[in-house]
Amino acid sequence: MIGGLGVIVLLIIVVAVSQPSEDAGTTEQSPAGQSASAPANESAAPAGPATTITSGMYEVGVDVQAGQYKTPGPPEDDIIGACYWARHKDDSGAMESILANGNLEGPGSVTINAGEFFEATGECTWTMTG
Repeated sequence: MIGGLGVIVLLIIVVAVSQPSEDAGTTEQSPAGQSASAPANESAAPAGPATTITSGMYEVGVDVQAGQYKTPGPPEDDIIGACYWARHKDDSGAMESILANGNLEGPGSVTINAGEFFEATGECTWTMTG
């Protein structure tokens, strides 16, 4: 009886292994019979550089789009009540790399160019306007 039980268990294992898995849709058979991975999401387009900026250092033209950006200023509940911005010639953060900068306590705008780096600190959100 143990031998018969072993054959049944083996048969169940063989059947389970030969069944397609639930994620079988991620692999397709090519005409030559070779497996080829299907794209995870064919309709997703590259996002490209952002048009909204918050705190950080960004490479213009790579991380964010070049153009004019505006901010309404810091939110009313911001403890410091000011935002710093700077256009840099590189991402070193050194004083010598600053092309222009400022501190805002209210609305403001800045135009950033491809190839520059833009630094923003504080609670301001910058949105591209043109």
